[in-house]
Parts: sequence; structure tokens; C-alpha cells
Amino acid sequence: MNIDSAIRSSTSDDWEYLAEGGAHLVFAYRGPSPFLKSKVMRVRKDRLSGAPEVQQQDTSYDVARDYLSHRIMPSLVPPDILPTEGRFTVNKKWIQKLLDSSNDARPASRLSSSNVPPVKSNSNTLNNDVIEVSLVENLLGGESDLAVEIKVRMGGVAQTHSTVTS
Repeated sequence: MNIDSAIRSSTSDDWEYLAEGGAHLVFAYRGPSPFLKSKVMRVRKDRLSGAPEVQQQDTSYDVARDYLSHRIMPSLVPPDILPTEGRFTVNKKWIQKLLDSSNDARPASRLSSSNVPPVKSNSNTLNNDVIEVSLVENLLGGESDLAVEIKVRMGGVAQTHSTVTS
């Protein structure tokens, strides 16, 4: 088994709402898979809304994220302490179940329909049944960890990159 198959075989009960910002929902893994221990899943809210995703070329967000991740951060932070990130696709119905199960844990101010619309299919996407998520190391809760989040704005698109040191 690998991380991709571990994510696909996990249930929404294996994931716990951890936090959210304006752009992402974050879920911590609490299930039995050793491949997913100490991992969090970041879900972009705009991907949940049915907004068109550009599948054949990168969006400006993706270009900015990749540039920040591969060019800027390694020059600022030693590569051996940079967290790894993987992008995976998951079933939209699975994400909807995860969102529904997290409603009790989420702040009431975040539950309005403008913050996270229901997961919708979009006829402009190549595959209406999946959504891309990021899997990263859980940077919260370590005893001697220092987490740094850098947000960069490029043409109205916010890019976030996090790192941790021990």
C-alpha cells in the first residue's frame, strides 16, 4: 500500500476537522494507517464550490504555489526541514461526507454557505467525480516544533506555504 491508496481506503471517520482559513479546510488524520500518521489534508474551498478548474494548464495559483515551494522556500529554509506535500485526488462524495461530519466541530461563523458551498460537479472539469487535495505533515502540536506560514499575494491569488523546524 502507498499513500495514495491509503487515502482512498480511509473513511471520513478517520479524519478530524482541525482548522480552516479563508482558502482551505484542514483535516487531521486519526485512523490506523501508518502511511497517514501525522498527516493533514488541506482542501481548497474554491474546489468545493464547483468553480472551473483548469486541467490542461496550470492556473496562476498553481504556478505561484510551485514557484514558492520549489524556488523561494528552499532558499530561505534548509531543505531537510521543509515539510513535504503531495497532491491527490479524492471522490467528491467522500469529501461531502467529510464536510458533513465536521459541521459540529467548525465555528458557526464558518458554516455559512458563502464560506464552504456544498460540493458540486462542474461540467467544465475533465473529471466531475474527483477533487484535488494536498497532504502535508501535521505542523501543529509538536513539543519543540516551530511552524512558520508565509502568505504571498500575486494578482489577487494568495499563496500559502508552511514549514516546521524541530
